Amino acid sequence: MGCWYPDAPTPARLWENVLARRRAFRRLPQQRLPLDSYFDPDARAPDKTYGRKAAVIDGFEFDWIARRIPRRTFEGTDIAHWLALEVALQALEDAGYGRDTLPRERTGVIVGNTLTGEQSRSLSLRVRWPFVERAIRAAANQEGLTATATDVLVGSTQSYFKSVFPPVDEDTLAGSLSNTIAGRICNFLDLQGGGYIVDGACRFKEHPGPRATGVLLAEELFDTSFEDGNVVGNIYFGTYGVWQGRVRDRFFYELSPEDFCGRSDAELICTNFRMTQLREAMPFDRVRVEMRLVALYERAADLSFQYFRVAPDGSETKLAVGEHTAVWATPIASKKAIARDWPSKIIDALVDQTGERRPLAS
Repeated sequence: MGCWYPDAPTPARLWENVLARRRAFRRLPQQRLPLDSYFDPDARAPDKTYGRKAAVIDGFEFDWIARRIPRRTFEGTDIAHWLALEVALQALEDAGYGRDTLPRERTGVIVGNTLTGEQSRSLSLRVRWPFVERAIRAAANQEGLTATATDVLVGSTQSYFKSVFPPVDEDTLAGSLSNTIAGRICNFLDLQGGGYIVDGACRFKEHPGPRATGVLLAEELFDTSFEDGNVVGNIYFGTYGVWQGRVRDRFFYELSPEDFCGRSDAELICTNFRMTQLREAMPFDRVRVEMRLVALYERAADLSFQYFRVAPDGSETKLAVGEHTAVWATPIASKKAIARDWPSKIIDALVDQTGERRPLAS
């Protein structure tokens, strides 16, 4: 077990607080929320809070040097990432595991989080400067300031405004997302059991995620390049969907080419797509995508996908798993479609794979 709560940086301290009935609520510290700017006893006052007390974590310090985290990455990332990493390490130590003894192949991460953390929202103010500048110039013009005086005011305000925020760089986006919290723990410990993030706002509902099951239908290799990447540097999430479509389309086309060439009354469409990313693919990786048949219906098929990075020595690392429902249908107006029976060649080939078919649920 591991934890870091207000006044309780360890499970033992938390239990002591429970037994002593100690409460961590106190007046909000000035550095967390300046009450002289935000407090109003009137609960109906706009843009104010009538609360003056809160239980907050204090005293947390992350040793980015000891953890071998680049300083720019540390400064540009919400502190919730580092808090989660420290608590994860604390829990592993309590369980008697170290980085060398942890069963990495079978260990995954599930993190409950809402809106990442408070710093990610404040750091986003830096990129709102153009709006702030327009507001300043509009107010200065209304008050009759000269153009020169306005420029001086805008320049000095910009310097002060941006001085409290780290510059925007390649770590800014990843450091402000909640899903990268789980990925950061997986990456630090080289865990290969998957990283998952769930919304912790109201409740937690366990979800096993899509699993790679069923009969293997097809597989294909893809070589990535810079054009598949995003501004952060890793392969763009949407590329995995493109790979799904290519593997699926080629497989069904080869079953019955005549039903895909020149036929206008029906086509293959996707009615459900989901993907769970376990770790990042990078430019110039070779990725193997395999497609499996999970369930077959009269007018549709449930497919599952697995994505693997293929190393030069032939070893593989799982990158993601996904699921996909393919339906043979006739498109109609308003982005709707009418499901049709599979063409005979396709359904016969798929039945040979599974030995069964089930009616499509309404």
